[in-house]
Amino acid sequence: MTVSATVEGGHGVAAPLERQLNLDDNEGPPKGIRLSAEPDRVAEGDENDDPINVTIKAMLYGGGTYKTAQLVTVTVGDPNDTATSADYDYMTNQETDDTDVRTTFDITIEADQPSGTAIFMLDPTHDTIDEGDSDETYETLTVSGVHGGSDVEPTSITIVDNDDPP
Repeated sequence: MTVSATVEGGHGVAAPLERQLNLDDNEGPPKGIRLSAEPDRVAEGDENDDPINVTIKAMLYGGGTYKTAQLVTVTVGDPNDTATSADYDYMTNQETDDTDVRTTFDITIEADQPSGTAIFMLDPTHDTIDEGDSDETYETLTVSGVHGGSDVEPTSITIVDNDDPP
C-alpha cells in the first residue's frame, strides 16, 4: 500500500520535500484454522424434540487473513467417535429440513476476513440406553475440516445422556 500527502510551507518555513511512505503487510498467511461449535453440548433428544441449529465457525489464527475467499470443507462425524450414526441425524439445509446423506458441507471465509460460519441441523436420537452422567461417558461427535492451504483443528459436540440408570 502506498500513502502520499502534500504539505506546503508557510509562516517563513519552506515546503518540505515530497516523500513516499510504503507500508508492507508482513503478517504472512495464517498458520491454521480452528473450528468451533455453538452449542458444543446438546441433550439427547426425545420423540418430540426439534433438530438443533449448530453454528460451526472456522477462525484463522497465527497470522493475517487471505486476500481471496477460502473454502473449508467440514465433515460431521468420525469413525472413532463414541457417537455413531444411530445416535444422531443431521440436515445440512435448514430451510427445507432435507436430510442430506452427505456428511460434509462448506464454510467460506471471505477475503480479508478472520472467520466464516455455517449452520447445520443436528437431531440427537432418543434412546433408552443409560450412557452415564459424566463427560467421560457421554457420546462425542467430531467436526473436522479440510483446507488446501492450512491445517484445520477439529472441534467436537457432546451429546449429553438423558436416561436414568436401570
